[in-house]
Amino acid sequence: MVDQSLFASAQSLPLPTPWPDANRRLLLGRGAPVDPLIRLSTFSDVEFERFIWEWVDGFLTKHYVEVQARGGAGDKGRDVLGWIDPSTVTPRRWDLYQCKRYDDKLTPGAFLVELGKLCYYSHRGDYTVPLNYYIVSPLGVGNGLQDLIDDPAAMKAKLIEKWNDWCRDDITKREKVLLEGSLAEWVNNFDFSIVHTVPPSTLIEQHRETKYHLAVFGSAFKPRSAIPLPPQNIAEAELIYVKRAFEAFADHLKSPVASESDFEGHDYLKSTFGHARECFYSAESLKEFSRDNLPNDKEYTNLCNQMLQGIRPTLNRNHNDGYEKLVDTTEKAVAVSITSNILTSEMEPSDRVGICHQLANDGIVRWVKE
Repeated sequence: MVDQSLFASAQSLPLPTPWPDANRRLLLGRGAPVDPLIRLSTFSDVEFERFIWEWVDGFLTKHYVEVQARGGAGDKGRDVLGWIDPSTVTPRRWDLYQCKRYDDKLTPGAFLVELGKLCYYSHRGDYTVPLNYYIVSPLGVGNGLQDLIDDPAAMKAKLIEKWNDWCRDDITKREKVLLEGSLAEWVNNFDFSIVHTVPPSTLIEQHRETKYHLAVFGSAFKPRSAIPLPPQNIAEAELIYVKRAFEAFADHLKSPVASESDFEGHDYLKSTFGHARECFYSAESLKEFSRDNLPNDKEYTNLCNQMLQGIRPTLNRNHNDGYEKLVDTTEKAVAVSITSNILTSEMEPSDRVGICHQLANDGIVRWVKE
């Protein structure tokens, strides 16, 4: 079994690279037609590295104050560090994630050198002992290694027994690391109960919480949250499309409109404005849903572009005033045909109207010419 090198030397987290053919799988609403655990077990070293960075970016970073990549030359047995405390705290607690891809389940002979590195470098003072040490592997650990994890005293005994075979020559290329003196005492007193595994099934479930999961495994969307009602006061993020709506109302009333009070008594305008805000927040929730489930904004951007093309003839048509254009355009939006976009299964009519106001908010659509 040959350990595949997963991590390039880096101090900051690398961005995951796109999965080949992911867009086609997204459009079909499915990923590779295999069980996620089986698919995980077949990953190449490049695919597993990409998967790990997706998991780190989408899951681990939400559970630590800081996450660092240390894998590569000179990593001293550390692939991913999850800092529990901010850098101002001393001693600073942290968790260590050691990511290993082998062609089989991990065995004591293949892995205990990593624990040798942990003991050697923590004894030397290069870093403190982590609160937890997690083993991450696509096939998990074999029974032999799991037995040692379940019995920390047995793990210690095995590490000491096999030190010369598994650790002495492989901890560092600069020297043979002999288990003697203070290092032997350090290993003998080391608490190996900090060692745990992240089973492949758990790894899959944690990856499922990321925006990358659908493109990789083709599983169902995470449920869409309830559409929020707009706040009573207009938020800063609404200012542009609200201004455009007020321009349309002013064009209709032939009098300035700078606030809702300026069309008080015109119930149809009040209703139109309230509906516009409700739909804007609906579309914003769909946009957030897309970001939670998909690896990038391409699908939502495509959705908006298709909507713009669908409403453009209505926008270009002559209207009596801006209000009439706003109403006609948003009515047309509900019937616009959207093709080849995975988000259509989650769209509500209010999302379609809301996208019109998002386009206005982005400066793309105006109801009244400048």
